Amino acid sequence: MPKRPPNVRRGHAQLARLMSNRAADQRRGSAADRGYDAQWSAASRAWRRDHPLCRYCATSAQRRVTPATLVDHFWPHKGDQDLFWDQRWWVSACDPCHSGFKQRLEHAGVEAMHRVAARLGLEPRAVA
Repeated sequence: MPKRPPNVRRGHAQLARLMSNRAADQRRGSAADRGYDAQWSAASRAWRRDHPLCRYCATSAQRRVTPATLVDHFWPHKGDQDLFWDQRWWVSACDPCHSGFKQRLEHAGVEAMHRVAARLGLEPRAVA
């Protein structure tokens, strides 16, 4: 006789984290509110057509060749539309680099960001 599937119940910590994430998502607004609209979609597509490979993979120690799936704002724009549209800091990226390496890099701080920017050949940026 087959067994019943396990009953998945969320613990208090998981529920608290889920509620916190929902609150953060509501505060930051929708993707369209943050500038990711049809104009961004067209600009991103054009950028990836001209820069089709993940730049993070290409400059890694392994020098991997990976197709880019998105355009990353190397310096987080945090709603600053001038920085959002400044192509000097757009980087073609694959999902794993954007969701893994780049997130860890941002948490590592400004000095780490400057080191990687230099490795990528991006011009320096004064960060307040």
